[in-house]
Amino acid sequence: MNLQTRVDINRQPFELGYNDTILCIGSCFAQNIANKFNEYFIRSVSNPFGVLYNPASICTCLGVLTGKQTFGDRYVVSGDGMYHSLLHHSDFSATSIDELRKNVSLSISHGQKALGNSSVVILTLGTAWIYEYDNLIVANCHKLPSKLFVRRRLSIDRCADYLEQCLKMIGKDKKIILTVSPVRHSKDGLHENRLSKAVLMLAVEKVIEQSPEYLISYFPAYELLEDELRDYRYYADDMVHPSPLAVEYIWERFVETYMFCDMRRDMKRLHSLYLELHHRQMLADSSAAMKFEQQRKQKFEELKKEFPWIEM
Repeated sequence: MNLQTRVDINRQPFELGYNDTILCIGSCFAQNIANKFNEYFIRSVSNPFGVLYNPASICTCLGVLTGKQTFGDRYVVSGDGMYHSLLHHSDFSATSIDELRKNVSLSISHGQKALGNSSVVILTLGTAWIYEYDNLIVANCHKLPSKLFVRRRLSIDRCADYLEQCLKMIGKDKKIILTVSPVRHSKDGLHENRLSKAVLMLAVEKVIEQSPEYLISYFPAYELLEDELRDYRYYADDMVHPSPLAVEYIWERFVETYMFCDMRRDMKRLHSLYLELHHRQMLADSSAAMKFEQQRKQKFEELKKEFPWIEM
């Protein structure tokens, strides 16, 4: 008896390996995947501007990182004694405008370096709903009064236009993975969330069909949670985000899709090291603990010869 509908994922036009460096941009699910990369010592950077949800904001982020757009004071707002960037997450907010500009400058520098060094870019789309402040599409409303913003949903064609701009800025020499986040934007309304996800998926399909010259792939993260797992036990307590178990399952399908035999063998070895490095000793001064620490350091040094970028 088959009690599950499995999402079939076709063979992709490329694979990932330890020679790749990855930049993840998009919703908080992009951070989930980046965290998994870290567990396996896969070189990656996630969201230099913080979490970004809509394709317009992702496009603006890439525009700033590639020099197609500039960050200026029109993106700076103040409220509750804080200064905020409309292109950044609130983690970058500051109590003075000079400190905010410093934070923003560092984020741009960090992102430019990450994009320049990357061989893979993963764009995770969260929603087609956008908020506009003074005709600017914002990445974060920073809990400012709702009357300051105009809310609307992007069309399929407009989302596709933003994604096409993203592809041009990323370039044909990089591998590109597009995915729609399984995180439910319940504050938009559940019906509106489904419409939004449908818009994103149709826009992604349109872009992939019209961009054969790019190394581009679609990974069905949203479909895996909605159509294959299909159970509230796979959601976190907020009933919005995927649970750790769901993230682990989606990660396993990601590995099946993009990482092949040699890569998986190396991943198993490096993940074992990661677990040992993050193992907390109960009695650090005991002979057993000291022996474990010696073995751990020896294993790290041996693997570092093979993978020189790994760090304790």
